[in-house]
Amino acid sequence: GGGGGGGGSKRATPRSSFSGMGRAAVLHGTVSSGDLQGQDGPLPWYAVADGCAWTGPPVPTSGPSEEEEAFMVEAPKTAFNKFQLLPWEGTAWSGPQLLEVIAAGLKDLNCDPKAGRPDTHKLTTPQAVEHMRRACADILPTPLFAFLLRVFQGPNVDSGVACNRFLRRLLKGCKNTVYMGITASPPEAYDEVTDSRKLGAAMYLRIFLVRFAKRFPQQHGFINPHVDSAVERQKLIDAIGDGFQAWEFMHATVDHPAAIVVRMHNKGLKAMIGVPRPLCWKAINHYYEFAITEPSRELSGHPAIFIIDLGKLSMGQYTKANIVAAAAQLQAALFHPEPFSAFVVAHAPGIFSFAWSIAKYFLTESARDKFVILSGAAAEHFHKKLGTAMDHIPEALGGLDKRDKLISSQELLSMVTQQRAVDAHIRAHGGGGLEEPVHTLQPDSSSSSSCSSCSSPSS
Repeated sequence: GGGGGGGGSKRATPRSSFSGMGRAAVLHGTVSSGDLQGQDGPLPWYAVADGCAWTGPPVPTSGPSEEEEAFMVEAPKTAFNKFQLLPWEGTAWSGPQLLEVIAAGLKDLNCDPKAGRPDTHKLTTPQAVEHMRRACADILPTPLFAFLLRVFQGPNVDSGVACNRFLRRLLKGCKNTVYMGITASPPEAYDEVTDSRKLGAAMYLRIFLVRFAKRFPQQHGFINPHVDSAVERQKLIDAIGDGFQAWEFMHATVDHPAAIVVRMHNKGLKAMIGVPRPLCWKAINHYYEFAITEPSRELSGHPAIFIIDLGKLSMGQYTKANIVAAAAQLQAALFHPEPFSAFVVAHAPGIFSFAWSIAKYFLTESARDKFVILSGAAAEHFHKKLGTAMDHIPEALGGLDKRDKLISSQELLSMVTQQRAVDAHIRAHGGGGLEEPVHTLQPDSSSSSSCSSCSSPSS
């Protein structure tokens, strides 16, 4: 249901038959949402036939104030009713919602072929995307999801194409698994929630929307009064000082995607490890949001890249203590779905294999699969893999472009990186869509409350 931002199973999306050719094309992300066809003409991109019932809490329409629940706390984990909350998940607002979501998911979205919720990891990606749409039918019409698509896929990308690209992104991170594969009941089930393959992409999205609503509160037009205020940003800049002096950032252009560029050196490593929590996590979350919101794919056709240049880091810094400490500072990388097409390690020394043997355990499986290890400059990846001419690659990366300058941590932390998405949302909905659903869907008594046809989706 879309009423009021996701009213559980009380409302259902219009039930219609899709044109096979139109649906397949949209699932492949090759045509716009206007090409979906139903029996009575074009269907909206968010229309889902036979959506799965959802009895859990609706998609959030507001987020908590900083006084109600701090955006982040310094503890890496906080126990809440035997569930381990992450630094951005508090006990006053996030925790109760997450437990409700998980409890409902174990009932409504667990893998059950007889109920039309099969193991999807061996299905084709278009088939898995169709299951995702059915499992998230109440999510698709909501303002929060519409804004999420503008943040992650670009403010001007057709909504139907953006939706399917984003769902594919989640499926890739969960190894094409849509439904939960957890048979235990709470609290034993909580130990398995961190396994993305067992959690499934549909439940990952529902959990993520809780933290996304907290970060980008709908009631404030998706600008967080605390996190995005100029005063708080300046406090963060002052507090971390030169802690992230080794971190720089590259804007997206028509020649190359955006990138986080960490040119690590001895002083920079020591400074980064010394940034206190949760300040380090707040800063890194802003850095990741820069990479997410830059128009990399729109301009260059490639998603953002994370570059770690080890050319100036001495051999004596490759200790287990330093590696573990640095990895702990990067915990905020788990806040958003991983946005990078590659993690490029430039000027990697022979001893890097030791560092990698430790660091890889702090990364998700999908992130580990994207690592590219180079003995030379990062420019090699851009030139050989992306086809970028050397004179269009900044000198900082080993290219020949002297004009394309990187921006500093202080400059980035002064930016409200979601502003383009906010502006596009306002243009699309006339300044509204913040208190009301983006799409008003009428109840349809013919819609099934089960997922009976999920076992044989069209490809």
